[in-house]
Amino acid sequence: MISLDRAHKILFKNLPNPGAEEVFIEDAIGHILAENLKSTVSMPPFNKSAVDGYACNHKYLRHVPAQFRSIGSIEAGGSFDKKPEPGDCVKIMTGAAVPEGFDSVIMIEDTEPAGNKVIMKKKVNGGANIARKGEDLRKGEIVLKKGEEIYGPEVMIAASLGRRKISVYKKPEIGVLNTGNEIVDPPQKLSGNKIFNSNGPLIVSILKNLHLKVTYLGIAKDREPVLHKKITEGLKKDILIISGGVSVGDYDLVPPVLKKAGVRILFHTVKMKPGKPILFGVKGKTIVFGLPGNPNSNFLATQLFIVPAIKKMMGYPDYGLKVQEGFINEDFYQKKGRKHFVLIKINRIEERSVLSPVKSHGSADVPSLSSSDGFMILDENSAFFKKGAKVPFITWKKI
Repeated sequence: MISLDRAHKILFKNLPNPGAEEVFIEDAIGHILAENLKSTVSMPPFNKSAVDGYACNHKYLRHVPAQFRSIGSIEAGGSFDKKPEPGDCVKIMTGAAVPEGFDSVIMIEDTEPAGNKVIMKKKVNGGANIARKGEDLRKGEIVLKKGEEIYGPEVMIAASLGRRKISVYKKPEIGVLNTGNEIVDPPQKLSGNKIFNSNGPLIVSILKNLHLKVTYLGIAKDREPVLHKKITEGLKKDILIISGGVSVGDYDLVPPVLKKAGVRILFHTVKMKPGKPILFGVKGKTIVFGLPGNPNSNFLATQLFIVPAIKKMMGYPDYGLKVQEGFINEDFYQKKGRKHFVLIKINRIEERSVLSPVKSHGSADVPSLSSSDGFMILDENSAFFKKGAKVPFITWKKI
């Protein structure tokens, strides 16, 4: 049995480096950028009007109202070739290029038409209501940096630069396998001493939230030939996640079956509570996780090991746990020897996170998990934590 810190070091050391691929920008959301994206054009690429109005030269607006001669109009995407004379103006739409000879735009509501003339009712300074060429972005400037996560705005930027494809880190393909004679998936009905499978939907939903391709491999009964067949199928993926069957009971067959399938187990059991019997191994370029079957342990192991590992493989520069600090609102006792993750409710009081331990009947108590906001992390060398003590915590909710 090894410490959590040691387990993390082994895990991250043995993950494959992220590979890159080109994808269409429409498919890029949820990926991590694998290149520095440089601007091939200035933005805006020309002086453009920021409003609907009239382009003019402000030096002829010393006194208002002032009368100008309208010599045409220009829409966004259009062109205008006439050379203006003193006192000329041109009607212009938002986004249109400001023609040479004009240095300002007067908003339409500050003007009044008078035949082929326009009365300007308000003074403006040079450059008024004009977005200058390159003021948002200069040609050659890095717009998006390698390692940034791509959302909608990043897609818009890439499109604005004329990119159809961009280089991103590949996402791993993942197989999720549940084990156990006691669990069933809906719509199968419960009979005897069966229970519904909650771990499978949990893991799959967390991974899909990362925009990952996940294959649910179903439930393998606790029989070696069945388990071996399913594991062999799952080893074709980049990552195989197995839920249940990793402890030391008579029906915990996952470790020996993995070894027979050629998986090299790098650690099995970690000094933590809950979640002690977690397993990590590799076979070729495939990595394998064996998670405890109890739901709360399963959820914690997913947060501590699987999500950070996948983020590192996807190219996230910051893939580690987001650990915060809070204050316990009651005295708390624990047994020494293992890092203890205690379910908590989190309240924000005067800019402090106040942590209230949630009563739980053990790592199979799903309702206690659903009524919690996170886990506080208690050091394995301490048995008592006084009310008001500062401790680290993790959360899966926004607080």
